[in-house]
Amino acid sequence: MKKFLKAAAAVCAASVFNACAFAAEVYVRPCGETVGMKLYTDGLLVVGTTDGSPAEKSGLRPGDIITSAGGKALDRADDLTAAADASDGALTITVRRGEKTCELEAEPEATDEGRRLGVWVRDSTAGIGTVTYITEDGDRFAALGHGITDVDTGGLLAVKSGSVVGVSSVSVRKSSRGDIGELSCPFDGETLGAVEKNSPYGVYGSVCADAANVELPPLMRAAGSEEITEGAAQILCDIDGTGARGYDIEIKKVSHAGAADKSLVIEITDGELIEKTGGILQGMSGSPIVRGDVFLGAVTHVFINNPLRGFGITGEAMIYNY
Repeated sequence: MKKFLKAAAAVCAASVFNACAFAAEVYVRPCGETVGMKLYTDGLLVVGTTDGSPAEKSGLRPGDIITSAGGKALDRADDLTAAADASDGALTITVRRGEKTCELEAEPEATDEGRRLGVWVRDSTAGIGTVTYITEDGDRFAALGHGITDVDTGGLLAVKSGSVVGVSSVSVRKSSRGDIGELSCPFDGETLGAVEKNSPYGVYGSVCADAANVELPPLMRAAGSEEITEGAAQILCDIDGTGARGYDIEIKKVSHAGAADKSLVIEITDGELIEKTGGILQGMSGSPIVRGDVFLGAVTHVFINNPLRGFGITGEAMIYNY
């Protein structure tokens, strides 16, 4: 099985350092490795309620985070089922709603399966993404370049813990106009890191001790946002499970207004990558953008009507908001 964070070469012309918001030069290790991610929510995320159910009548609504029921903390959906079954009357449910915490009362209904609240909750999620960089000391990583949101509620997923897992093979379903393809792979490798933070700027965590002992990618200086210009660059990504390598792109637009994860507009120009993938794929979020030996940012989104193009975030935004 290939080593975690295997070195990948970048072959564009080096850019000239001009202005940078960093107080001092910052160096990171751009990666581009495809990984599996397993995340566990901080509490139980409500994704829906049954019409007329005890949950709906209590005031529970999609997007709420249930942290306890009957005075017991909840980590898994089964914990809520057990609490409902054990209740002999109204059940006190503690809910986090935005920045506020409140208590609701719901009396589970008797069903053939037991006492039930009539609520759908999520306690975990999993997917494929790309590690953007690890820190100079090799201890921490950043990935994706955007936050992980819940597929049902659209809100940023409140993550309590998680893991990054290596993969031994990667397959591709190509992108085409109006149909975005994807990377797929089995989560069959060793645990490489622990997820500690899910933010609008990416997923962050620590590298496992065993993974930290392998060869690390080379250091690159991180460009300040004002330093990034339009023109040729490369992305580092792994589309076949053999390790990350560089592919040519063009930075078409740089904007410092609006959402951080849409600061850059990029276009794939590498013929080999276009032939193999049709453009940007789901799972390529986090692919580092580099110019020579300078780290610029990461791929974050793909344009549905033109998968050769997509958005990116600056490296400065990812590092500053670590």
